[in-house]
Amino acid sequence: MREATVAVGSVAFVGPAHVNALTEFRYVRVINLDGEVATVAPIDLDADDEDDEDLGEEIGVKVLKRRLVSDEERALWPGTYVGHPIAFIQPDGPTMDQWDFGLVTGYRMVGAEGWLHVRHANGTCKVAIQQMSNAIKVDWINYALHPSAGKNAAVVHAVELVEIMDGRLASCNRNRDVPAKATRQKIAQELHELASDESDIEESVPPTAVDDDDLQAVLLQNRPLTFSRLAAGQGDMSSTMLDATDDARRRSTTTFRPTTYEQQVHDAITHPDNKGKDAQCVLEYAQQARDVNFRRTPPVLRGAYDFGFHVRGLSVAHFAQYTAKMMLNDTTAVVNMSDFSRKNCLPATPSSLSYSELIDSLRNLRQFGRTFYNATTVDVLDAAAVFVEAFGDGGEPDIDTTRRILLWLNMKLGKFRGLVLSGGIGAAVCVKSEFSLHDPLLAKLLYEQQQAKIADLLAQLDARSPVALTGRASGRDSRPEKQSGVPKVVLRNLPKQGSLQLCMKYLSRADCSGNGVPGKCFSAKRAHFRPKMLPANVKEYIEQRFGGLAPDVADQ
Repeated sequence: MREATVAVGSVAFVGPAHVNALTEFRYVRVINLDGEVATVAPIDLDADDEDDEDLGEEIGVKVLKRRLVSDEERALWPGTYVGHPIAFIQPDGPTMDQWDFGLVTGYRMVGAEGWLHVRHANGTCKVAIQQMSNAIKVDWINYALHPSAGKNAAVVHAVELVEIMDGRLASCNRNRDVPAKATRQKIAQELHELASDESDIEESVPPTAVDDDDLQAVLLQNRPLTFSRLAAGQGDMSSTMLDATDDARRRSTTTFRPTTYEQQVHDAITHPDNKGKDAQCVLEYAQQARDVNFRRTPPVLRGAYDFGFHVRGLSVAHFAQYTAKMMLNDTTAVVNMSDFSRKNCLPATPSSLSYSELIDSLRNLRQFGRTFYNATTVDVLDAAAVFVEAFGDGGEPDIDTTRRILLWLNMKLGKFRGLVLSGGIGAAVCVKSEFSLHDPLLAKLLYEQQQAKIADLLAQLDARSPVALTGRASGRDSRPEKQSGVPKVVLRNLPKQGSLQLCMKYLSRADCSGNGVPGKCFSAKRAHFRPKMLPANVKEYIEQRFGGLAPDVADQ
C-alpha cells in the first residue's frame, strides 16, 4: 500500500480529538507545512470565495496522513453529514421510497460511491449519497417536527421538501422571542398549532401544567459556564442574566485560546506561579499587574506566552524601551489593548534599531522573563544579554551589524522553542552555550556582511572617473626621458674589456677618481684599461668633455 503524502492543499477529515479549535468533524485543507507540523484551515463549502479561514491551529503530519481523503470523496463530501440530522428516502423495507428523518453516525467510501450510516426511529440503514436527491441536511427544528415524514418521494420530491422545511423554519424564527412570563404550556400550544398544518400529524400535543420553573431551568441549563455561580442564586431569569450572557459571548471573541503546541511549550517554560492558570488570566495579569518598560500590547504578550520568536513572528525588538516621554510623542496607530485574540496581529518592529536600543530591548525581555518564565528559560535570556553587551564593548556597531545580531538572536530563541517542543526543556537548554562569537550562524552572517562591504568598495573603485585616470597616466607619459651625457654613437664605439666598456675619464687628463678608491672606476659598468686603438669620435669626445687625453695616451 502506497503511503499517503501530506502537501499544501491536501484535504483531511478531522474532529475535536485532532484539532482543539473544532467543535465538530470538518474537512480541513493544509495551508502550511513546517517539518512534522502542519497548519490547517476548515473548508467552507457554502462560502462564495475559495479563501479558507486559518484556524491558527497546528496538527501533526502523522495524524493528517491517517485522515487524508481521496479525490472521489471530495466530489461528494460525505463527512459534512456526520453528526447532523438529515431527511432521507428509505432505501428498502416496508417504508421504501418514503421520506424519513435520522441522524448520520458515520460514512464509508466504496470506490467513487459514498454511503451514509443513518440511525432513525425504526433502526439503522445505509443510504447512498445522491446530494439534494435522497439525502438532505436539515436543522434541528425540522428534525423535531418531521415535516412530510412517511410521504412517498414521488409525491413530495426533494426540492418541495426543502421549501416546506424553509417555511417551517421561517415561522419558528418569527416566534423565537420568548416573553418574560412564558410558560411551557404556551410553548407547547404554539408548537402544536405550527405542526397541525401537516395532515400527517395525527396526535395533538396535550396541555401541561403551568411550570415557569421548568422553562427557567432549561434557560439556565444552556447558559455559558462562566455564569454558573449566578445560576446557583435566585431563580428569576432576569434581563441582567441575559445581558451577562451577551457580554460573555462578546468577550469570547477577544479571548486568547492557546493551541495544543502553544500550551505544551508554555507549560514547559512558564514560571511556577503561572502553572495551571487560565491563559487569558496569565496574559491580563502580565499586562496590568507587572511594571515593565516595553509596550505591553496583547499580541506581544500572546507571543511571549509560548516563546514565539522568529518563525512565529515575535522579535526581541518588540520589547523595545517605551518610556513616558515616548508615550507623549507616540503618533502610531491606536492598538486594542483588551483584544487578546489572534485577529489582533503583532505590530511591526522599528526599522532601524540602534545597538544600544537592542541592548535595552534584550534587558527588558530578561526582566519580564524573571516573573513570566522559569529559571532555565531566564538563564538562556541572561546568556543572550551578556553576549550582546560584551559584543558592543569595543564600540557601538553600525545599523547593519545590529540588524544581523537581532536576526541571530531571534533565530536562536526560536531554536530554543523548537527544542522545547521536540525534546523538552532539558534538550533546549543547550542553546545557552551558542551565544558566542564561535557560533557558525553568527560567523556566517558577519562574513556575508564583510563580503558585501568588500564588493561595495570594489564597485566604487570600478566606478571612478576614467578621465582622471587617463589624465594622471598622460602626465607620467609626458615627463622627459632622462638623457645620458654620452652620445649613443660614442657609447657604441667604446672599446670593451669583457662585458665592461672603457672608462673614458681614465684616459683623460682629469683621470678617474674611483669614488676615492684607487684603481677602481666610479661606475660598475666601466673598466680601466688601455685599448690598442681608440676610435676617432671617442678621442674627440674625451677632448671636448674631459679636457683632452692624458699625455701618455695622447702619444699613441
